[in-house]
Amino acid sequence: MSVQVTLTISDALYRKARDHAQLTNQDPANILADAIVLGETPSTLTSKQVAMAKEKAAYQALHETLRVEHEGKFVAIYQGKLVDQDEDQTTLLLRIRLHYPEQVVLITQVLPALPLS
Repeated sequence: MSVQVTLTISDALYRKARDHAQLTNQDPANILADAIVLGETPSTLTSKQVAMAKEKAAYQALHETLRVEHEGKFVAIYQGKLVDQDEDQTTLLLRIRLHYPEQVVLITQVLPALPLS
């Protein structure tokens, strides 16, 4: 059972919850409810989690163009840009590890539609 309540929180706390929610594709209300249950503010994302969230957002923004040119292939997104592509995921992963060691690079298959999340 749930009870709806109205709280007054600081702007800073709301911005932190909102930013975390955007990066994790969640509702800010759920982030705040989880924080109350855990007795703490929303968890701080690591720099790698933030970087991956940015690459995922870039992929979503690029999806239509990628779909036209690379549908079915695997693409690598780094710093918001397409940096490589291949029909074989393992081949692409090996090249990315060679050229972008220790960097956060999104590798994903370009599907006809974006996944719901």
